[in-house]
Amino acid sequence: MILLRAAIRQAFIGLVSLASVVTVFSYFGNYDPPVSFMRAEASKSPIYAGGVMTINWEVERSRRCYTTFDHHIVDGRGKRWTLTDVVREGGLPVSSRDVFSTELGIPVKAAPGPAKYISTALYSCNLWQRIKPIVVPAPEVDFVIQPAPAVHGAFPARLLRHLASTGPL
Repeated sequence: MILLRAAIRQAFIGLVSLASVVTVFSYFGNYDPPVSFMRAEASKSPIYAGGVMTINWEVERSRRCYTTFDHHIVDGRGKRWTLTDVVREGGLPVSSRDVFSTELGIPVKAAPGPAKYISTALYSCNLWQRIKPIVVPAPEVDFVIQPAPAVHGAFPARLLRHLASTGPL
């Protein structure tokens, strides 16, 4: 009887330990992306260097996570411009399909021509993933950077350089 009780006790401790290990493993080992990107496209309005570009997104979420976006654009000459990181806490409710827009500033010196927006989402759904996040590339968005429109009544660039070199009045 004492041996049976000890065996039951050991079995119970073993099951509790196994359940704990499985729980911890599922907590740290879940690297399924929390968001699926369904669609991403640039707005149809003209996009100018120094202006703003709007990207329309459609995503589906399976869970809420801390998110950082590492993103950049490649301009008409192939130069890569790193944009400021965007950080989002939490997000929308789980199992929701969401449509939203983000606005991004296009660098003033970006070359006109065909360009693309490239973004990677870094998700941290638990403490371990703050060290090693879930990396999900977003769809690339193609767009065209238009030459900056001429401003009527503006000083010619040569005159502005001359005035700047002469110093204060």
